[in-house]
Amino acid sequence: MTRRRPLIGRSSDIELPRPSEPDGLAGVSERSGPSRALTISLLVCVLAIAFESLAVYTVMPVVAKELGGLDYYAWAFTLFIIGMMFATVAAGRLADRFGPGYPLAGGLVLFVVGLLAGGYAPSMSVLLVGRFVQGLGAGTLNLAAMVLVARLYAPVARARIMTWMSACWVLPAFFAPAIGAWLATHFGWQWVFRAVVPGVVIAGIVSARPVLRLGRSLSPAAPDPAVRPVPVWAAAAVALGAAGIQLAGQHLELASLASLAVAVVLLAVSLPRLMPRRHGSGRDLWTVIGVRLLAAGAFFGAESFTPLMLTETRGLDTLAAGTALTVGSVGWTIGSWLQARPWITLRRDRLLQLGGVVLCGGVCAMALGAYLATVPLVVMALAWTCCGLGMGLIVPVTTLTTIQLSGDAEQGRNNSSLQVGEALGNSLFSGLAGTIFAAVHASWPVSSTFGAVIGAMAGVGLALVILTMRLGPLANEASAPA
Repeated sequence: MTRRRPLIGRSSDIELPRPSEPDGLAGVSERSGPSRALTISLLVCVLAIAFESLAVYTVMPVVAKELGGLDYYAWAFTLFIIGMMFATVAAGRLADRFGPGYPLAGGLVLFVVGLLAGGYAPSMSVLLVGRFVQGLGAGTLNLAAMVLVARLYAPVARARIMTWMSACWVLPAFFAPAIGAWLATHFGWQWVFRAVVPGVVIAGIVSARPVLRLGRSLSPAAPDPAVRPVPVWAAAAVALGAAGIQLAGQHLELASLASLAVAVVLLAVSLPRLMPRRHGSGRDLWTVIGVRLLAAGAFFGAESFTPLMLTETRGLDTLAAGTALTVGSVGWTIGSWLQARPWITLRRDRLLQLGGVVLCGGVCAMALGAYLATVPLVVMALAWTCCGLGMGLIVPVTTLTTIQLSGDAEQGRNNSSLQVGEALGNSLFSGLAGTIFAAVHASWPVSSTFGAVIGAMAGVGLALVILTMRLGPLANEASAPA
């Protein structure tokens, strides 16, 4: 999945490219370049997706209790991720064939339909369908936005745009849980979904004209005979494989082995079909996608159990434990901001190595804090900030590197592969964390249980560090002045 964190510094530090700026476009004329309305609309959509994702975490206990679907609680999140995985692949194929304008419009419609289904759901089954459709819309929007960045913005502007998008992902971490709880208390949990609709609709209206213009003027990239289109069946198989592994991890019983075996076969057959061509720069792209997958796995796997760990081992209440994760937003923002600074002269492969080391170190410190009650909370807060800092470096740098190493004809395919990698890492290793927890929590001490769960994610972080060392030199694109 994809985060999913606030902008540090003055707005003048990162400027939005304007159509009149000669270095703001790449490969398109000034008339067909990114308008300010389109740029702002993209950012609003990203902000809406991030807000809705975080607010739902806050209100889902209330939703499950009211709709009587506690047994299906986890699927409200899993189906969203599965929808995103499928949509990123399908939208990538559409973007390469028809250009990014139409997938962007389709993603807006799907996301609004999913929000309305959730906001007016009379039963848990309808809510789950709505969550799946929301995932389809969110994945389509994310993919279309990445292709637009690749096609419309010159290298000098891409890092700045990625910083703004990262800010839109992380900013809701500061207010979405509180607003979600307030809406659920005063108006009902349905308004967590309904309240997002006006913002998305307004963004769609504002962007309608530039999107229609894109559909006419920004033609699809010239096809490359060597680039095979992504088969839709492979996207569906990966989504089903991820769901099967999640299902196997939730219940440790004989039937889980069958689910796990089928899921592994589906992933083994389909996942290679979604990856870039493995020659030339494609070798580095496979490694970059692997870095994104392991980083998402280590971070989100640890995050999924950190609030519960703080509640059970440190005696914090639910609000305090959830609020504690907000400090990771600060680190994520700083990392995202730093990677766009012109005075950061490290090559991108060095930035990814640095991000991996910082993330792994942060997760290791969190695991130690879970084992030992003597570790001060302030140390754990700093550790989680380091985890966010590592992700803030890794997420935008892997996206920019994928754009840099991909030709116009494969931007959609390769960016969808990157986002599938992130969603798959989130699903697989969050499922692994849940499996470990289910296996030991009844018989092990609380501190050992959470130490084992988060310690396993530290192992994923170590694998991430090792993989970053396999990257070849990745030169930075030109940097814009601050």
